[in-house]
Amino acid sequence: MKYKSVDDILPREQSDVKELLHSFSNLIDEIVNFGTHMMKWETEKKLVGDENIIPLLFLRNILETADAISILIKNSSVDASKSSLRILLENVLSLEYLLEKDTKNRALSFIVWIAHKDLKFYQKLDGNTQVGKQFKAEFKKDSLIKNPALTDSIDYLHAKNNSEELLNLPIYSEVEKEYKRTESKIKNPNWYSLFAGPQNIQQLAKYLNRNAIYEIMYRGYSGNVHATDIYKGKLYPNDKNTVDIVQIRNPKDAQSISIDTVNYLLMSYLAYFKRIPEKKLDFQNWYLIFKKDFDELRNKKYTIEYK
Repeated sequence: MKYKSVDDILPREQSDVKELLHSFSNLIDEIVNFGTHMMKWETEKKLVGDENIIPLLFLRNILETADAISILIKNSSVDASKSSLRILLENVLSLEYLLEKDTKNRALSFIVWIAHKDLKFYQKLDGNTQVGKQFKAEFKKDSLIKNPALTDSIDYLHAKNNSEELLNLPIYSEVEKEYKRTESKIKNPNWYSLFAGPQNIQQLAKYLNRNAIYEIMYRGYSGNVHATDIYKGKLYPNDKNTVDIVQIRNPKDAQSISIDTVNYLLMSYLAYFKRIPEKKLDFQNWYLIFKKDFDELRNKKYTIEYK
């Protein structure tokens, strides 16, 4: 026997707000669409060097995350989109820092940081190391893991060798020294911590003069990421002097999430035009048209009640 969802708990069809949610989603789609052209323009320049791929990959991740938010908004999964919005903001701050200055060194720092993260994980997979033995013991306690013997994989050995070889390349020698110097002072440093950079996301936001956004938005959505927000905003009073649990797929915050998503994308685009300054006129012409729809989204008060 198959069960349908209980409509009062999970209404999969919400005809009363469908058109509105689609309009929010379409606006996000429009700005994401423009971002795909930015990616295309960048790739057409055929820039060489490992450092040139990192800004492009950050932009790609930003676009993919925003696209996911659009899909969630369209389907009224608004609360679920808040964790993606937090991820989006972190990526935008990272891109802003990457492109602010010294982009080559910062991009190489990111690559070295990733290589070290991978090597630390590979060490856990190696049953001959103390860390690996501890990791294997933890695996055995997990009922979902049946076979903790992972180090026999050819792919694992190949990936480990690749990371080690990368760190030995001359282009990364200076950054590798800086990583080790930073790691001696900060356990598990972030990539942006190298060369006396910010130590954490809060310091990164402050460095970029985005501290207000961090405090209000990034901290505000931390509960959605860390599963501590199961209570706040999930109950509302009814006319019986008791409380009701808010439905799943509640559309209430769809407008504010959509506005924030667009704003974060605009932040990333303005930073990225350092890479493609010759396309600024294309951006200006596009934005003159886009701004009309965005202003309507920002300025019109939509009434979306708890359900």
